[in-house]
Amino acid sequence: MPELRRLLNALHDGGLSWRAIAALPEFEPLRAATPAAHVTLQRIARGHVPRADAIRDALGLPRLVMVQACPECGSVHLHAHGERVYDPSAQRVVRRRPRRYRDLFSMPVGELRWMVENRVEM
Repeated sequence: MPELRRLLNALHDGGLSWRAIAALPEFEPLRAATPAAHVTLQRIARGHVPRADAIRDALGLPRLVMVQACPECGSVHLHAHGERVYDPSAQRVVRRRPRRYRDLFSMPVGELRWMVENRVEM
């Protein structure tokens, strides 16, 4: 995305209009995906991240997917959160002990808040 943004800004700073940039052969799939390709390119150059799958496919960007947030802490994890983690190399479930902290001041604020709200003992 930053490379595309730099390219678009360089072309526009070079004197091309947004319609002329959208008419370039590199952006042919984008013109087929959206009727206002020049506006889409202008928004991307200003920092907008397109969410529509058709636009992302036309620009060669990966699609965005919806993931569920953890019900315990509210953030998105790339692996299982809690006691069990699936280890694909071992083809089994590995049990993980919760992390122990030396004192309350070394604990992350979000985790401390969650423990206080749910009345978990240390």
